[in-house]
Amino acid sequence: HTQQLMAPTRVDVAVRVLQADGGVLCAAINAVSLALANAGVPVRELVCACTVGDVDAHRVVDLSHVEESAARLVMPVALLPASGRIALLTADAKLPWTDFEPLLRLGAAAC
Repeated sequence: HTQQLMAPTRVDVAVRVLQADGGVLCAAINAVSLALANAGVPVRELVCACTVGDVDAHRVVDLSHVEESAARLVMPVALLPASGRIALLTADAKLPWTDFEPLLRLGAAAC
């Protein structure tokens, strides 16, 4: 039904970050998702995003800029919570599945 309502429509969104302390991509994703819903744009569901990472062998959620700089890995995760689908998943380093899966689960739980 949403595809029929929005099929001929294009929505461009610009995000201006006034102050950043890590997690800029995820903050922008959350802000845009809420702004579209608040503006009455029909969406299937809201997107929820957070950053997870490995800092000094500890798994961390919502990393600060200092933590992102020191992290072995930073992984933004954006989910569609109602359907359980992944909307975005990126990692800035290669990692084994044994490290990836717990970080993904942590991100999913945080979202």
